[in-house]
Amino acid sequence: MAEIRTASMPNYKRKKFLTRDQASMSFSKRTKTLKKKAHEIQTLCDVKVCMVCFGPDSPVQTWPEGAVEVKDAIMSYKGICYRKKYESSLTGYLQDKKMKLELKKQKEMKKVNKERMAKWSDHVNGLSDDSLRDTIEILESKLFDLKEKSKVKHAEE
Repeated sequence: MAEIRTASMPNYKRKKFLTRDQASMSFSKRTKTLKKKAHEIQTLCDVKVCMVCFGPDSPVQTWPEGAVEVKDAIMSYKGICYRKKYESSLTGYLQDKKMKLELKKQKEMKKVNKERMAKWSDHVNGLSDDSLRDTIEILESKLFDLKEKSKVKHAEE
């Protein structure tokens, strides 16, 4: 009888099993790469990273190398279940970062405004009452225009 092949049974080659030497060589190459990636993640994302590798013949390899650092990372991971859910999520992290940046921006703006007010007060002291009223009216109209432009821009987004 002829052999029947269908589209659901593709013709593929089976992978050969690695010898012990090949497996240990592959493991050592992969662990070097994984350690490098773990270091990159820790550096770029500013998070605590721990990696534990169980090789074919070798003892357990960890990154970071120090047992104390590994234990601290594992214990902090185990402690996550006791924290609030949003603290360990990306959204919570980004909201926290955004809030910190907004506070920093507000502090900088207060500092800049304080410097401007010091310069402004010297100019204002010499103006008459009528000049001050005119200046206030001009500033209020400009402020109103800016608010309207802001509303239009937010409506477009």
